[in-house]
Amino acid sequence: MSRVTVGMVLATLGSGCTSVGMIPPGALKSGDLRYAAYNLQGAPLLAGTLHLTVHDDSTVTGTWVIDWVAGSDTTSQVGPQVGHGTVSGSVLADGTVELNLNPLYADNNVYLSAAVAAAGFSGLWSWSGFPGVLSRGRFSATYVATP
Repeated sequence: MSRVTVGMVLATLGSGCTSVGMIPPGALKSGDLRYAAYNLQGAPLLAGTLHLTVHDDSTVTGTWVIDWVAGSDTTSQVGPQVGHGTVSGSVLADGTVELNLNPLYADNNVYLSAAVAAAGFSGLWSWSGFPGVLSRGRFSATYVATP
């Protein structure tokens, strides 16, 4: 097979992944995810669930329920990501996701910035206020298997 033919086959297969009903690997999907947050040193802090809906216009909405992990340092500065609330954000053109766990706040926000993979997404959380970033750490969110 010539190089042109191989390139055309690969291009056709790649474009087929974006057709209706098929999700390319690493694309954010609607669903329930297990959330785990860590401090910058990797110590577990929080765990919970995210329920996300990804809309056709690349916006993301949903809800969250998060609490302290047993035995974690509850004096850690994590901002308002303990309890429950709504989430909103978007999938960016490069495939990453940016979420706000406190979209109705003008201040005191927890942001999730992540790379998306087939199993979910992971990246950095940050708690921000008017002065700027107040605290940050790492997090992961993995899809919960449905029966």
